Amino acid sequence: MSKAAMFRWHQYAGLIIALFLLIQGVTGAVLSWRTELARLIDPHAMVRQSPLKAGPRAGTVPFSWIVDGAQMSDMLVRRVYAPDRPDGVYLVELADSDGGARYATVDPGDGRVLRRGGLTTFPIEAAMQLHYRMLLGPMGTALIFLNGCALLWMLFTGLGYFWPKKGRWAKSLAVKWSQPNRLVLRQLHRNVAVLVAVPLLVISVTGLLLAGPEVLEAGAKPPVVTPAPLGRLDAALARAQAAFPGQLIRDVRLSDTRIRVNFFAPAHGARSVHQVTVDLSEMTVSNVVAAENNPALWMKILPIHSGEIAGQTGRILFTLVAIMLAALAMTGPLMWWQRKRVGRPKS
Repeated sequence: MSKAAMFRWHQYAGLIIALFLLIQGVTGAVLSWRTELARLIDPHAMVRQSPLKAGPRAGTVPFSWIVDGAQMSDMLVRRVYAPDRPDGVYLVELADSDGGARYATVDPGDGRVLRRGGLTTFPIEAAMQLHYRMLLGPMGTALIFLNGCALLWMLFTGLGYFWPKKGRWAKSLAVKWSQPNRLVLRQLHRNVAVLVAVPLLVISVTGLLLAGPEVLEAGAKPPVVTPAPLGRLDAALARAQAAFPGQLIRDVRLSDTRIRVNFFAPAHGARSVHQVTVDLSEMTVSNVVAAENNPALWMKILPIHSGEIAGQTGRILFTLVAIMLAALAMTGPLMWWQRKRVGRPKS
């Protein structure tokens, strides 16, 4: 492919998906600090209000109280995220029969509902849904998948177009500040793209691996949400905890027949979990999957996609990459507009 063709394809793809890349960049930067930003934006809803007491579980109400307090007459609890720090709160996902969703936060000390509402009430959850599904459900996941493919194509055509002759990178990446602003902008756009090309390649590939399974399962019917028997939840949770004593609960998924409990397993990865399923009718543990034997792809891929695999340094690095992606998404269309306004220079 000639350099002229690479430039045209890079430009066309960039104009089509610029808005999507901007959304992905901004929401990706936000989600790198999801818990911290949620607590900063709404401390009353996201920080425990009841007094803390000594001991890891002291001053914590039974799990059934959390579910009962958050449950609504027309919406049932689908998933409960446990506090990830001593002064954290429960985040509860609720759903109705039509697939509508709402959220609530519950104080673990007294079971009091601190906040209840939709995505406008929980902006960080809105950013999550934007980043993974564009607020469009399965169709949004398909758009994200296509967006990842387009980003890979842009990386290929962009680097192919700007690749210097004989590998003279230092000379090719020099910014000529004396030139007109539009040409300086083009040079800065090129340099930023080269700087973040490898991290963006990693983010694109891992994003495709995360979205791909959901796209393939898009035709499957969503699970029927039915009320879990409150009287059995605490005993069922105790049976699940017995499988991994001492491990902290990450989240609990509920239905009328069973609960599935995910326990943090940091020794096996930043997002790894042990899974225990308890049958609520028989009150027996029906399935136990240790993190080291868990085949779920997202446990391995998500820490790479978010940068968490490199700890705090990785989170900071990938936040900067996400911000730069948003900058590239804005400067690309701007350069196209400037080019159209000025006209193509004569050779």
